[in-house]
Amino acid sequence: CILAESEGPIVALAMGEAGVFTRILAPRFGAEFTFGCLSGRASAPGQPTSEELLESFRLAKLTLKTKVFGLIGDPVVGSPLTALLNAGFAAADYDGVLVPLLVRGCPLDQFLAVLPQKQLTAALVLPSHAPQAAQVTGTPAPHLHNVLRAREDGSYDGEYLETLDAAAAVPNLNQQALACYECLTKQSAPREVKALFPTR
Repeated sequence: CILAESEGPIVALAMGEAGVFTRILAPRFGAEFTFGCLSGRASAPGQPTSEELLESFRLAKLTLKTKVFGLIGDPVVGSPLTALLNAGFAAADYDGVLVPLLVRGCPLDQFLAVLPQKQLTAALVLPSHAPQAAQVTGTPAPHLHNVLRAREDGSYDGEYLETLDAAAAVPNLNQQALACYECLTKQSAPREVKALFPTR
């Protein structure tokens, strides 16, 4: 790990859509700073805006204790679920952040293997990668998993959340966001979150 071998402060960021999560989480992993661009003025591919970093991802509130959740898929950057769930965390004052994890060009199990160990609490898996999620958990077909929850030993348990299934008839995005919030946090959504995601 570069950070462990460094003799002084460093900032390490990955480029492109695949690197967006490194820009969001850099301060959480000890970087002195990260940076975003002004709206419409990106200087590098995959650069989030300063407004997104501060408002949607609550950059100023991220700490080493913040639970990191992922949204896995391709495409994934710009998914409305990211903004909605982070708004839910903010409304509930829940110390968590959902970051986009673009998985392209390698199998899901290889991608997860190179993430810093014990840093990803759980991940929502979009339909593009749901078939691979069952392989990650070692579950035989035809079982489908679209939620991965990290175990202490670094392996993953799988769950199925109907509202994330491409074939499921989800009445609206609020209902999907509410179900995802409760699945990730493993608790009933508080009143503030339910008010944020009206399902009627």
